[in-house]
This record gives sequence, C-alpha cells and structure tokens, in this order.
Amino acid sequence: MDYILFCEVAGSGDGPQNNFNMTTWDGMIWHQCAYDMDETWGIQFNTTVETSAPEKMGFIMNQNTQSYWAGTNFFQMFYTHFLPELRARWAELRDAGTISYESIAKLVKQQADFIDPAMMELDLAIWPPNGSDVVDYGAPGRNYYTFILDWANRRIAWIDT
Repeated sequence: MDYILFCEVAGSGDGPQNNFNMTTWDGMIWHQCAYDMDETWGIQFNTTVETSAPEKMGFIMNQNTQSYWAGTNFFQMFYTHFLPELRARWAELRDAGTISYESIAKLVKQQADFIDPAMMELDLAIWPPNGSDVVDYGAPGRNYYTFILDWANRRIAWIDT
C-alpha cells in the first residue's frame, strides 16, 4: 500500500509499469523500490505545466496499466479490492506527517545539498539545458525545485480531497 501511495503522491506513472522494482535483503521479505524517477513530480513526457497539473493527472492506481512492461493490471486490481485500506493508510501517513509538504521539502533539500554548485556549473557547461527546461519535457520552469515542491503540495491537497 505504501508503494502505491508513494506513486500517487509523486505522480509516478512509470512506477506501476516498467519501473516496478523489488529487492530483498534476506531472501524472504521483498520490498518495492522506487527508481528511474524521471517522470515524477509533475515532469512527464509530452506534457506541459498545465497538462501535468497534480489535479489533472488522475489516480494512477486506478488506471489500466496493461502495457508491454506492466503485463497484467495488478495495481488496478489492488485499487479495486483495497480502496478502504488505501484510504485508511493515507490518513495514517498524513496524520503522522510522513506525507506532508514539510517532509517532501526536507527530502528535496537533503538531495540538493549533495550537489556541489561548482560541479553543477561544469555539468551545465558540458550538457547545457535544452531550451529553458533542463529536462526538456516541454515546459519552461520545471527544472526548479520550487516547481517540484509546489506540485507536491498541490498533489497532497488534491489527494486529501
């Protein structure tokens, strides 16, 4: 349930499809892991800021994930049969502050603090942004962490409703 809710908050359409990854540390208990998150937090291929708005993306877990990568509609089945449990878990994680603007902002800052500004300048000199959008997904301004944080805040509020 936590993985599905994570995909919902992050707007990760790839998470329940071709980027579903599981790992184990003891050979007994398996965990879902997020990886290859290039299409999350409002940055998706073939979208604009408007079409990737958190209120317009819909519930990923209720979409048909039949695809070359996904195979069956596992996540849609999970949504259909465990909606009350998903809602209860959402409320639990929200009440605990696990899912909140503050917790996401903290994670973004922790990751951004790893980036050496001098190294970023060198990186951008070698691989300059394509237009005004560093990730070249169509809309100017989505390369700023403030976009991600605003998107996350709006997404949480939308899911709350």
